[in-house]
Amino acid sequence: MVTEITPSLELLRQPPKPDANPSAPRLEDFFTFRLAVLLNMISRQTHRFSGRGISITTSQRRILLFVGHFPGQTPATISRLSQMDKAQVSRTIKSMERHGWVSSRTDRADGRSKRIGLTASGRRAFKHIAPISQARQIELANILTPGEVTAFYRVLAKLTDYTCRSEMGPNG
Repeated sequence: MVTEITPSLELLRQPPKPDANPSAPRLEDFFTFRLAVLLNMISRQTHRFSGRGISITTSQRRILLFVGHFPGQTPATISRLSQMDKAQVSRTIKSMERHGWVSSRTDRADGRSKRIGLTASGRRAFKHIAPISQARQIELANILTPGEVTAFYRVLAKLTDYTCRSEMGPNG
């Protein structure tokens, strides 16, 4: 059976409805689905704003901002802290090296991993994108009251803490 849906995000603007059939929950009422859709929308819009004047992918933008704020990290650290896939981080860093935005140097401590830094071109791109990304954050925060912003960050911290503990397992 095919369920037709209206191609609209209006469903996500409504609070979840009590489910009449608990064995068949509605996707639009899933908390994780709503978070994923919102994140994709925000990311796409932020990319449109920050990409003006520079040809850059969403993954490149994320890594550029990360390395601009935390220079000298390894790809493994970037992957772990950004929760981006390790292979995606590696491919993105390679493409950024080809663009001349980042450079890598062998980690002196272990001799195997690479430390990633911005080149002069990467610093210029960072100086272009960082203020736009910051303005976007302020714009999004300004649609909420200060209490809602505080509550939002509290909820994010609680969900992050729970998810981290869940990933580590009962003995983590």
